[in-house]
Amino acid sequence: MTMRTLFIVGAGGLGKEVVDIVQSSPLAAQYALAFIDDTVAPGTIVHGVEVVGSRAFLRAVDPEQSAVCVAIGSPAVRRDLIGEIESWGLSLPAIVDASALIRPSVVLGPGVIVGARAFVSSQSVIGAHVVINPGVLVGHDVVIGPYAVIGGGAMLSGGAKVGEGTLVGAGASILLNTPVGDWATVGMGAAVYAAVENGTTVLGNPARALPVLRKKNEAAGLAAGTSTNSAPVAP
Repeated sequence: MTMRTLFIVGAGGLGKEVVDIVQSSPLAAQYALAFIDDTVAPGTIVHGVEVVGSRAFLRAVDPEQSAVCVAIGSPAVRRDLIGEIESWGLSLPAIVDASALIRPSVVLGPGVIVGARAFVSSQSVIGAHVVINPGVLVGHDVVIGPYAVIGGGAMLSGGAKVGEGTLVGAGASILLNTPVGDWATVGMGAAVYAAVENGTTVLGNPARALPVLRKKNEAAGLAAGTSTNSAPVAP
């Protein structure tokens, strides 16, 4: 079988994790690896993988011989880069660590990244281009909207809903059947017991809103026209 090249956009921490995921899984037989990064000089070796150019480099690659993984942790930046890359006809496959446990009834969208020892339980729906970091626990019937990023060790209890472009910090927890809106931020270690509105940042235990940050979140997501739904967006 002819190997394709997986271009990893972003040679930072998440990019290094993607390298490890691919090299320690059956994906290693499918893909050679290369980094794309606008801020690192071509020819630089990062985590054993060469940086071959900026994202403009991708315009010239053969879609039949290439795939892309966007290893950027900012939901808004992910959305913008992915839209650009998709417009060039390039595919973005799901990248799942071999140690992650994904139940057969789970729906995984394209471009998803799932880190080491993550667990996703029955009937959950993971939207397109979501990042699930190492050690995340996703309960049954959870819905995570596109471009959301779930920090390491977070716990989403059964029936929870996380909206499009929402960032859930490391170690945060969301109560059973609790919705978190679009382009919101749940701070590291926060415990969410009640619904979180679109564009809201919540911190603490119990999690409380910080209205002063709402405009910043909206500028990154909602105000850019990604979604105006009050409910999380399914893929």
